[in-house]
Amino acid sequence: MQAKVDKVKRLILASGVHDWVDIVVPTLEACHALGGVEERAALPLALEAVKQLLREGLIEVGEVGVDGLSPWAVSLKTIEERIDLEARNVEFPLRSSYMFWIANTTRGDLVGRSILEKYPEILDVE
Repeated sequence: MQAKVDKVKRLILASGVHDWVDIVVPTLEACHALGGVEERAALPLALEAVKQLLREGLIEVGEVGVDGLSPWAVSLKTIEERIDLEARNVEFPLRSSYMFWIANTTRGDLVGRSILEKYPEILDVE
């Protein structure tokens, strides 16, 4: 299962080099990684990828407002609890404004760029 999580993590970081990422992006990748399951079944995999990246310090999550991305400025434990709460209350199909937005940290951008060099096709839409 970790290989599937890692695949989603790579897509998040590669996508995050260019812009903020919404939860739809990793969830659709998780759908694909799990053999075409529906969003509801794939969301836990996508959220695990997000949580691992948060723990690794490669991303931050928050809300987009007038001044750009406002990261959730609370403890990692509280962020993970909030993600779980948001997941319990989310509606399907997912939309980009649901749950939270993801932004690479400076280190996340470095990793994301190396992913883009190694997997230049990663952002190609099938």
